[in-house]
Amino acid sequence: MTPRIAGLLLLLAASLGAAPEPRAELKLHGLFGDGMILQRGIPCPVWGTAAPGDPVSVSFVGQTKTAKTGADGRWSVKLDPLSAGGPHELKVNQLTIRDVMVGEVWLAAGGANMEMPVKSALLAKTEPDDSPVAMIRFFVVPRRESETPEKDVAGAWKSNRSEAVADVSATAYFFARELRHRLQVPVGFLQATAEYANMEMWLSKETLAATPGLRLLTVPQAIDLANYEIAHALYLDSVRRAKEAEARGEKPPPVRPRLGRPASFSSRYNGMIAPMVGFAIRGAILDQGEAETYRGSSYRSEISAVVDGWRKAWGQGEFPFGFVQATNQGAREEEITETALPKFREAQLLGLKVPNTGMVVTVDLSDGTTTLPRNKEEVGRRLALWADHKAYGHTDVVYSGPTFDSLKIEGNKARLFFKNTGSGLKIGGDRLTGFSLASDFRRFFWADARIEGNSVVVTCEDVKWPAAVRYGWANNADSNLFNEEGLPASPFRTDNW
Repeated sequence: MTPRIAGLLLLLAASLGAAPEPRAELKLHGLFGDGMILQRGIPCPVWGTAAPGDPVSVSFVGQTKTAKTGADGRWSVKLDPLSAGGPHELKVNQLTIRDVMVGEVWLAAGGANMEMPVKSALLAKTEPDDSPVAMIRFFVVPRRESETPEKDVAGAWKSNRSEAVADVSATAYFFARELRHRLQVPVGFLQATAEYANMEMWLSKETLAATPGLRLLTVPQAIDLANYEIAHALYLDSVRRAKEAEARGEKPPPVRPRLGRPASFSSRYNGMIAPMVGFAIRGAILDQGEAETYRGSSYRSEISAVVDGWRKAWGQGEFPFGFVQATNQGAREEEITETALPKFREAQLLGLKVPNTGMVVTVDLSDGTTTLPRNKEEVGRRLALWADHKAYGHTDVVYSGPTFDSLKIEGNKARLFFKNTGSGLKIGGDRLTGFSLASDFRRFFWADARIEGNSVVVTCEDVKWPAAVRYGWANNADSNLFNEEGLPASPFRTDNW
């Protein structure tokens, strides 16, 4: 055999023995699965991965959209606006997603209050569903922190008929249930909750860097992370030295303590929100901050940043965004004192200056013994009232309790005017409470108050020349102003002292 022939045989053997590179299989993003809900009335993106250059065809309810997979292995199409209904099948090449409904989809996010499951709520049960198919669906995003934005998410859609409903967010479930009754269409929600999370963890790094008043918060956090890396390296070195000493038969030196990694800003956003960006939604609801009530000075910037940041990421314009005001905390104070919680609630109230937002008041739902009130059915109902009015245009729905509008001083009396009075103002008890009055000396005294039409008149024997009024201005205030629809007034102050 000549050397030339031998070489050719070796090349032939190598080519026959070499395994071909595996071809990337068509895959849908994790949010697209059996039992899902697509948002009605707006374009709905559908996306996933496949081998570069592969054609993809997506068919749904008479529509067919095609795309070619990019060099990065990603493809996407956008379905035209859909009408409510189902169940349907979503076909993507050879894949079929079954039991797909079209209706309303909301993002439900936040901390421990939003995470509280149905089984722990005051009304720990669900209503029977007599429709042919389950009309409430939900997808729970696994808790995850990440230093960089994740692109996909694991999980599965469940329904109100599954056992999984016991562990889903009670606030989100009761919100969806109320909307389902009101709109008579399928309702779904994406749940992204984490008990131990602060507001900065729900913000992208880009949003933090672009928000005045927040970008400086990243400096001490960066220092903490740098110190952690140093301490962790010293810990690993001490472990190595101890193992080497044991191997030599010597007494090992002490091992340094292992420190926990500091919570990273943006970590919840990267791990739980970012992978859902792009999935068509109607809006979002948020309950976050029960452990951050000492941070009123920065919270207004944070709530605005979350709203603006998520809206920018989704690219759906100013979609409706509702949030929950902090409830009563601690024992009821007899004396008037300055505490942090009232200013935190005020920061939340000022968050309503962001367009197309809403806030539900919950000071009447807790006696202060817990920061996690269990009446999530009412929290969900109030959020649904706001959504029904703002997101769905049912302007006849009273969605808010009385909100302070203006103050008029009338001699020794202070008259308060309100918006969102509904069918009229109402006392939630025998007499109106929760008001305090001060003169220009800035010392507040508990005051008497009475309803006159759609105004409240406040007087106090200790204040002859009133200058300012506060309502519910305490950690746990005895405040009981409502409208006739049973929605409570938000705590407020007329001064800026």
